[in-house]
Amino acid sequence: MEDLLKYNWEKYVGRRQPPLRGELAFRGTLDWLINNGFEGDYSKLYIYFSNITEKGIISDHYINNDLRNNIVAEIKKRILVDISFLDNCLKDFKEKTEVIKKFSLKLFNTDSFAENDLQLVFEDFCRVWTDFGPNLYILLLIVEGCEKMILDDFNNDPNAKSKLMEQVSFNVESEFFGKTKNMSDSSISYFPDKYNLYINKLIEWAEFRDRRKVVYDDSWYKYSDNFFKKIESVSGLGEKVFFLSKGEIENILLNKKIVDDVALPSLVYGESGEVCFLYGDEVSMLKDKIMKKTSGGEIRGVVACKGIACGRVRLVEPHVLNQQFEEGEILVTRMTTPDLMSIIKKALAIVTNEGGVTCHAAIISRELNKPCIIGTKIATDALKDGDIVEVDANNGIIRKL
Repeated sequence: MEDLLKYNWEKYVGRRQPPLRGELAFRGTLDWLINNGFEGDYSKLYIYFSNITEKGIISDHYINNDLRNNIVAEIKKRILVDISFLDNCLKDFKEKTEVIKKFSLKLFNTDSFAENDLQLVFEDFCRVWTDFGPNLYILLLIVEGCEKMILDDFNNDPNAKSKLMEQVSFNVESEFFGKTKNMSDSSISYFPDKYNLYINKLIEWAEFRDRRKVVYDDSWYKYSDNFFKKIESVSGLGEKVFFLSKGEIENILLNKKIVDDVALPSLVYGESGEVCFLYGDEVSMLKDKIMKKTSGGEIRGVVACKGIACGRVRLVEPHVLNQQFEEGEILVTRMTTPDLMSIIKKALAIVTNEGGVTCHAAIISRELNKPCIIGTKIATDALKDGDIVEVDANNGIIRKL
């Protein structure tokens, strides 16, 4: 797999999810690109490094910047030709989200799963989650393409993205707060009226993205729990079973063919339109070469809500219950999710790896008026619990003190 080193990878997101979820999302993404007429081989769009940690299964996702830029440019072109492209995609994603919700609630309300039926249920599970795949990755690229409709005209303006983020988050109808939000006077008329259509579309996507995240979290982490436990029990591997591919799990469920163990960490990658798995020491060496690290000093990101705060770092994982967090600590996480709201309210400031104009952290930080820097890519790798940092959310810089 040394050939993977030649691509222009960038740390994209990290999620508390097993490799199986990455495989299904990847398959769904590739299917969506083919079905929507994107020409070329996008098999190397993503890679997923996964391992079991004290906070559960963590998958670090890397994106191929060259392929990403190709897709975003094509999406921008389609928006320019016909703005209804955005509406059609949003309608489709909403429908797929409802399918996931209904299917997962059905799993949740099933008292037991007979071993003879488990393989058929698993096939249905993989089908609906593959269909849902574009809701995770293509969604982000569509939003990025819409952002470019505006920001490409402000290439030399360092404040444009923050102003756009402020205007979008100000207008989003959040499910978590009903109070009036504040927007600076300088943002009210920052963008000429000709951009209003695109800004309104970003607001629509932001509102859906927040609600979609709630459905995703509940469907994967709560409603499917009993189903997962049954598969873990039948396989004899426990949670390691979800490091196997869809085909390997189906083989276990159908033929009762037991796998002795699974070497970790794992890598999910694409090869000529197929999704493949790799395990063990070779994966560790490859990740060491690809992973972007920082040795300290400054970490940079995008300002979501201005302000300056100094405090002690606390690393937090989404979807992990009963995490320690003290009032006034700096929340550092891969991404914020609705289940972290009690922690977010205690935080002095927020720093995330992931993030864009429509992300949860951008919207919530503005509603709470907490200094927030998003899209650092590496904050959870570069910082550790107890580090004392300054979060300069006026300039998008985190400094170790």
